[in-house]
Amino acid sequence: MLAGKRSLAEVEDLTDEMSVAARRWLRLPARIPDSTLRAALCRLPFETLRPLLHRLAYHAHRAKSLAPVGLPFGMVAVDGKSTALSCPEYPY
Repeated sequence: MLAGKRSLAEVEDLTDEMSVAARRWLRLPARIPDSTLRAALCRLPFETLRPLLHRLAYHAHRAKSLAPVGLPFGMVAVDGKSTALSCPEYPY
């Protein structure tokens, strides 16, 4: 999301298409595989990502760059029964 892409595969493609100067500026030695990006994201504590994702979604909403996808309305509610996780590591 922070790179403006919709998936880790798209971010991988972005790192592959970058110029040498852009990679040097970002300190990226080469293309970064999506599996490496996923592993790095999984190691980050969720508490540090939550405010960043909230701010990003807020600014995207204010810029009207978010649109409903597949639903005829702009809001959906989930009761939580199907989203319960059995992993004690992620209590949310």
